[in-house]
Amino acid sequence: MEPELGLGIVIAVSARTVTLWFPAVETDRVYALAGALLERVILSPGDEARPQQGAPFTVEEVTERDGVLVYCGGGRVLPESQLDDSVSVSGPQERLRRGEFDRGADFDLRVRGLEHQSVGRKSSVRGFRAARIRLVPHQLYVAQQVAALYRPRVLLSDETGLGKTIEAGLILQRLLVCGRIDRVLILVPEPLVHQWLVELRGKFNLCPTVFGPEFCESTEGSAPAGNPFLAEQIGIASHEFLLGHPARRAQAVAAGWHMLVVDEAHHLLPGESAYEQVHALAQAARGLLLLTATPEQLGLRNHFARLRLLDSARYHDFARFEQEEALYMRVSQVVGQLLDGEGLTERGLAEVRKLSGDGSLLADCAQSGPRSALDPLVQAIVDRHGTGRAIFRNTRASVAGFSERAVDLVRLPAMAPKRTRADGLEGDPRVGWLVERLRSSPEEKFVLLCRTTALVQALAQALVGRSPLAITLFHDGLSPVEMDRGVALFARPGVPGLLICSELGSEGRNFQFARHLILFDLPRNPELLEQRIGRLDRIGQPGMIRIYVPYRVRSEEEVLARWFHDGLDAFRRNVPGAHQLYLQFRDELERAISDPRDDALDRLVERTREFRIKLVRRVREGRDRLLEFNSNNARASEKIISQIFRESGARDLENYMVTLFEAYGITVEDHGPRTYRLNASMLTEPAFPITVDEDAEAFVTFDHAHALRHGSVEYLSHDHPWVTGALEMLLGTPRGTCGAASWRDPARCELMVEAVYVLECLAPPKLYADRFLPPTPIRVVIDQGFADASSEFPRGIDPRELDLERALPVVKTSPAHDGLLPAMLDRACEVATGRAEGLIDRCLDEMRRSLGVEIDRLVHLGRVNPRLPSEELQGLREEVRDLEAVLGASRLRLDAVRVVGALDSAPP
Repeated sequence: MEPELGLGIVIAVSARTVTLWFPAVETDRVYALAGALLERVILSPGDEARPQQGAPFTVEEVTERDGVLVYCGGGRVLPESQLDDSVSVSGPQERLRRGEFDRGADFDLRVRGLEHQSVGRKSSVRGFRAARIRLVPHQLYVAQQVAALYRPRVLLSDETGLGKTIEAGLILQRLLVCGRIDRVLILVPEPLVHQWLVELRGKFNLCPTVFGPEFCESTEGSAPAGNPFLAEQIGIASHEFLLGHPARRAQAVAAGWHMLVVDEAHHLLPGESAYEQVHALAQAARGLLLLTATPEQLGLRNHFARLRLLDSARYHDFARFEQEEALYMRVSQVVGQLLDGEGLTERGLAEVRKLSGDGSLLADCAQSGPRSALDPLVQAIVDRHGTGRAIFRNTRASVAGFSERAVDLVRLPAMAPKRTRADGLEGDPRVGWLVERLRSSPEEKFVLLCRTTALVQALAQALVGRSPLAITLFHDGLSPVEMDRGVALFARPGVPGLLICSELGSEGRNFQFARHLILFDLPRNPELLEQRIGRLDRIGQPGMIRIYVPYRVRSEEEVLARWFHDGLDAFRRNVPGAHQLYLQFRDELERAISDPRDDALDRLVERTREFRIKLVRRVREGRDRLLEFNSNNARASEKIISQIFRESGARDLENYMVTLFEAYGITVEDHGPRTYRLNASMLTEPAFPITVDEDAEAFVTFDHAHALRHGSVEYLSHDHPWVTGALEMLLGTPRGTCGAASWRDPARCELMVEAVYVLECLAPPKLYADRFLPPTPIRVVIDQGFADASSEFPRGIDPRELDLERALPVVKTSPAHDGLLPAMLDRACEVATGRAEGLIDRCLDEMRRSLGVEIDRLVHLGRVNPRLPSEELQGLREEVRDLEAVLGASRLRLDAVRVVGALDSAPP
C-alpha cells in the first residue's frame, strides 16, 4: 500500500499478523494476514536484478532454496533478501505485456489519487487541515512554531482560556501526520483523562488509549517484552496512576516515547515524586510539551525547575536565570521602541547592535520602517536575550475574542450565632441567597465552585427540595466516568441546571456552555482564582460572564472578596504577576483574615492596589511583552488560516472523494451544502477505511463551518484517516495501473502512450522529506513517432476525448503490441527522467534554503549563549546531509500506463 517505503523483508509471522522491515526508510509495519495488500517481488528471466552491493545483472535463472528465491545470471547468485531495497517493481509493464487492462475510468481515478496524495503531503498546513476547531490565530502560530523545531521541547503557558490543549493537539496532529513522531505519552490529572481522550478524538482524529490498571493487566501478557506501554502508539495516563505504581512507572520509562505531554505542569515541584517521575520520562523522550496557565504559581525557583525539564543545559544556573529575568525589562524597552516607531539615540542604536549580535540585520531595515522590515531584527533580539523558543505565552490583553465580565459582590449578614449542623451551613445566609438567585433565573445554567468535596455534598443536601434547577455534582469522590457523564448531561443545550464543583473543577475543565459563575468561597491565591474564572471565561465565549461573590460581613470571605476586587481587580480581568502579589501580601492578608477590622483591611487594599499597578506595568513592559512577540504573529497566522480556508474551500478533493466512494460501491447522497450521506451496504472492498453505523450509513462534510456545528459528522480533508487510508488502499493495489482507450473522434487514428511515473524519495519518517519532495506524479504522453506530446496534454489526455468502455480490442489486436509499445515506454522513461532531475535540483535548493535559515539562527544564538547545547545545531546539519543524500537518490517508478488508439483499427 505504500510503495514509497521500498522493498520490505518479512521478519515475523504470527497467527494473525505479518511484520515487515523496510530498510530504505528504517521502519517496520505490522499487517493483518487477512487483509494485507502485499505482493511478493518475483523477478523473471530477462529482468534486471539489482543487489544491495555491486552492479546489477540480468536474471537468467530463478531457483528456490528453503523457500527463498535465488536469482542467477552472468555467473552471479543473489538471494532475494539481498535485493536493493529501493528497486522499482515493474507492475504496469508486466500487466501490459500480459494484456491485463483495467476497464472504465480506473486509470484516471488512480492518477487523480496520485495528484491528491502529492498535494496533500506537500501542503504547508499539513496536519492542521483536519482539526475540527475554530481557527484561532495565536493557537495556529504557536503550533506551527513548535512543530517546526528540530527538538520540540517547550512550555505552553497561555493564560487560562486561550487554548493550550488545542495548541498541544495541533502540534501532535501535525507531527504524527507528517511522520516525525509516532509514540506519544500524555500525562494528565485523573479528572482530565477522559476530557483529553474526547478532545483528541473529536477534534483531531487521534485515537489514544488510556493506560490504566485494567488495560495494563489485560495486555501485559501479549505486549512486546511484556510491557503494556509498548502495545499502543498513543496513550494517556494519569499522574496518580503512574505515581502510585512504581513498576508501571518503570515500564513507561522503558517504553521510550517520541513525545511526552504533561498537562497542569505547575504541580511539578522539585524534590517531589511527581517531578522525578516526569524527569525520568522527559530524559528518555525526544520531545516534551509542558502545559500550565500559571507558570510561576509557586515561585520563580519552581518555574526554573520546570524549565530545566525542557533544557537542562540552558537552564542550569538559577542565579544566571534571575539575571536574565532582570535583563528582560531593558530588552523589552528596546523592542518596544523599535515596534512603536520611536527614534533611537546613538546609544540606543549601539545597544541594538549589541543585543542583536548581527550588524547586517540593523543595516537591512530602516529604523522607523514598517513592522515587516523590523521583524527579523526584533526576532533576533528576542531569540537571543529572551526565552528563545522554550516558552510560549499569550495573554488575554494581547488576544481578542473574550467577553466582558460582570461582577456582583453580594454583602450578606453574619452567620447566626447558633449552628445545629456539622457542615456549618445551618443559618448560612449564602444558602438562602443562592436559592433566590437560582429562582430568579430558572432558564439559565449556573456553575458553583467551592474548595472541598465535603462542602459540595453539604450544599447539595442543603438544596434538596429548595433548588428550582436540576443539580449535578463534580468532585473527587466520583469516578472519572461519573464526572464526565454528569458534565455531559449538564452541558446539553437549552437545559438549565446547577453544577456544583469542588476545587477539582477549577483546573483544565471547559464549562464554556454556562455564563453564570458562583464563587461560594474564595481561594487565597489569585492564580487559583484565575483558574476558576477561566473555566467559563474562555476564548470564543459568546456572551457576558456574570460572576457572583456572596460574602458574610466580618468573615474571611469579605476580606478575600475586597482584596481581590478592590485591591487586585481580579474578578474583572486577569492579573499579570498575581503570584508575586500573593507572596508580597500573604502575611498581611492572613492577619486581616484572622482579625477582619475595617481600617486594617482598607490599608491592605490600598497598598495592594498601588503595588499591583506598578507590577502590572513592569510585567507588561518586560517579560510578557517579549513572550507575546515570540508567541503570536498576525501576518504569519493569517497566512496559515488563509491556506487552510483555501484548501478546504477548493472542490477538487470533494469531487474526487465522491467519485472514489462510488467506485467502491458506496452510495453518495446530498445531505446539505458540501455534506453527504454515505451508504456502504453495497461496499465492494471490505478493507475500505470507513466507519459506518448499524445501518451501514455515515455522514461526511467538506465544509469547516458545518463540521463545527455538527460534531457527529465526519469532517473530511487531505489529513482525515478516511481520505489518506482510501488513497493508500487504491494506490497500493494494481487497480488503474494499466488502461486502454480509443479516440472518440473517428478522424484520430494515432497510437499514443500516456505514462505516469512517480518520483519518490525513500527516507526515514523522522527526516520528513515529504515537505520538500512528496511522491510526485510525472505525466508523459508519447506518440507513435516517439515524440514527446506532453505539451499538447498538460493535464494528461482528457477523458472526454476518449471512449473508455470499448477500447480493449485496440491493444490486444494491435500488431505493434509486442515491439512498438515497449519502445514508446522506453522513450517515456527518458522524458520523465529529464524532468525528474530538474525537480530534484529544485527540491534540494528549497531544502538547503529552508534549513539554512534555522542553522544560521542557531549559530548566532550560540555566540550569545555558548552554554546552549550543540546537539540541535549538529542535528540540523546532519539532517541537511541526510536529506541531500536521500533526495539526490530519489527514484522514478512507473505507476500507471494507458494506451490510446483508434477503435476502427481493430478487426471485428
